[in-house]
Amino acid sequence: MENVAYEKQNRGSQGEYENYYAGMDKSMAQKVALVTSYLALRGRVADMGSGSGKGSYDLAKLFPQLKIIGVDINPESVKYSGDNYKAKNLSFKKGDIAEKIFRRKYLDAIINSSVLHHVTSFNDFDVQRIFKLLDSHVDELCTGGIIAIRDFVIPKEDKNILIELPVNDGVQVGSPKDLSTAALFEVFCRDFNCANFPKGNLPYLLIKETKKSKIFRVNNRLATEFLLRKDYREDWDVEMLEEYLYFTQMDFEREMLRRSLRILISRPIYNEWIIRNRWNGKAHLFEIDKTPLGFPATNYIIVGKKVPHDHGVVIREKSAEVGVPKFLKISHYQHKETGQQWDVASRPGETIDVIPWFVRDGELYIVARSEFPRPITQARGIDRPIDGAFISGYIPEPLTVVHLNSDNGKESIETTIRVALKSRANISSKKIKKIESGPEFFPSAGATAERVSTYYVEIESPRKGFEKSVQYETISHHQAKEFNVNQLIRAYKVGGMVDVRLEIAAYELLERLGINYGPWIEQAISTPVQSSSDVMHPIMWNDFAKGIVEKKFSQIEANNTSYLEVRQGLFAEYTSNFDELRDWKLEYIIPKTKSINTVTVLPVTKSENEWYIALESQHLAPVQELSGQSGILTVPAWRLPLGMAGLGEARTYIDNVMKDQAHAVVYDLLSLGGSYFPSPGISPEYVLPFIAYIQDFSGSKLKWVSLKEVFNNRHLICDGHLLVSMWRAIHMLSEIKE
Repeated sequence: MENVAYEKQNRGSQGEYENYYAGMDKSMAQKVALVTSYLALRGRVADMGSGSGKGSYDLAKLFPQLKIIGVDINPESVKYSGDNYKAKNLSFKKGDIAEKIFRRKYLDAIINSSVLHHVTSFNDFDVQRIFKLLDSHVDELCTGGIIAIRDFVIPKEDKNILIELPVNDGVQVGSPKDLSTAALFEVFCRDFNCANFPKGNLPYLLIKETKKSKIFRVNNRLATEFLLRKDYREDWDVEMLEEYLYFTQMDFEREMLRRSLRILISRPIYNEWIIRNRWNGKAHLFEIDKTPLGFPATNYIIVGKKVPHDHGVVIREKSAEVGVPKFLKISHYQHKETGQQWDVASRPGETIDVIPWFVRDGELYIVARSEFPRPITQARGIDRPIDGAFISGYIPEPLTVVHLNSDNGKESIETTIRVALKSRANISSKKIKKIESGPEFFPSAGATAERVSTYYVEIESPRKGFEKSVQYETISHHQAKEFNVNQLIRAYKVGGMVDVRLEIAAYELLERLGINYGPWIEQAISTPVQSSSDVMHPIMWNDFAKGIVEKKFSQIEANNTSYLEVRQGLFAEYTSNFDELRDWKLEYIIPKTKSINTVTVLPVTKSENEWYIALESQHLAPVQELSGQSGILTVPAWRLPLGMAGLGEARTYIDNVMKDQAHAVVYDLLSLGGSYFPSPGISPEYVLPFIAYIQDFSGSKLKWVSLKEVFNNRHLICDGHLLVSMWRAIHMLSEIKE
């Protein structure tokens, strides 16, 4: 290799490179999915540190109108890539990504995937090289272009923890590939070089030793470094030269914002496959007081968009106070039978999501807002998304219309849609082929009387993209953008998108047009060998849906025991220089004593060759206020208590509540795609969806119905959470082979 700093990365012969790339490419689908929804459909993209070239090739195939340039410091990698991955819009280039490679404003996107830690590690752990790299990247990027970084992240808290590792899974002395995990940890602490310990000898303390394990006291950053590399034993010597953790999440966000990069997404990633196959049962983490700890993030993603210096990069809540609602309406209800009191929040008008769509070159596209300001997503007070996600306040979402005269019928709605499409996406009526109704649902039926009506608008395939920037009164610049629907679905699976209404509309449109959803990116649920048919008594959909037409609530006067409170928040948008561009005074609702975080849990089981899911038949006051009937079929959901520390505690909570309330034992639990905001115009509620395989449910209160029946009757489902869970479950479970 020509660059001496990176020479130690050289992995040897061509055969050794083949083996290295084969292992690395297993996670490439997730890497690509995390950024594809943010890419333009035309222009130039640099895939920095392209390695095998597989990720660059995947991008080239997904975006045939983009010119993909794979960049790598290693000439062996560049040669391997060029020999093995060929496409008309793909090329590979040798270059040190820490230096400037392209001319000013040449690129429309830059992707750095698991590569920036090489820049610090092979340059004496100098984070100044990252600052220089980001400066070069921003200079090479066109205004409106994006930078995506996927790497590792330092744990949020700097503290000592306990880590328990097995001693009986290998030998105590020998080569790294033969050592027990506990013995390997001691070798790691002796030999690992990093910024804080350039000569190794990391501080740790052996607390306890048994025949099965050793418990060590160590800093959680060092414990994370070990967990992330403990299974890369074949390349142990090379991995020991790389310090994975060089920035906290706050460091990444700060460096993006100060360079006029609007943060579109910033979130830790918890790869289910890594957690269950490499960490579960093979390492245990505890607080110093021996309270169990969840595992750290396996990866991290941040995407920033280069905007002019006088445009906003972040939205913040400046202040909030509890007040008498002026825009929102709060109603109070009481259940006629139980006496339970219920608060219901609503806002004027009917929410209509307009989904323009077209097919071009065999691919389905929809038009949506690319970065619409949603200040209420920042209204959290002392609470935060439990998965560590940060969204700066700009989110892709459908073209939304608030229709104030819905009683005038279909013609009035179509007129409203046509006017909105012209003003918000520059789509004239002569370009519209057909308008059809789509899903109608309550995004979050537990507290908000908000019903979304979806309308699909087939339009002529445009020759150019939707690049019209619209300035609304008190609302920042945003664009209508065309999204490839399959790429959009992939992004939702891995947490790259957060407005779930767009996902529901996308799935239904794919199904109507008979287009395959594409592969499920994330880990699939584990199923036991034995059937559950001996203890499960499924019921038919028609029997399950009985009783929902009843009206169970009576409206009452305001009371002093309300669950919700209305806050009046003052929000502001800031430039990278912290100049305030504009502010908003907005009302929103929040629970008085609960978290903003909600978990939904879709219980599933299998009998012979058919999947079943467990639903709840509930009566909810918000549903009655809008529809005149209180009954609704829902997925089980719970607001989390305040103060939960992370996803580990949330999973424990789910295990316990399923056991205590549903009398069901969870066999397997995992995330059902990415988290989302169900109703960001009213509430900062943040939903984390899960799927749970239930094996032992003797005596359970769960009521099972065929997933196929639910899917076939989906037009009757009006719980938004259930629609999300159903679509994702259909997608996931269809890929589980017998």
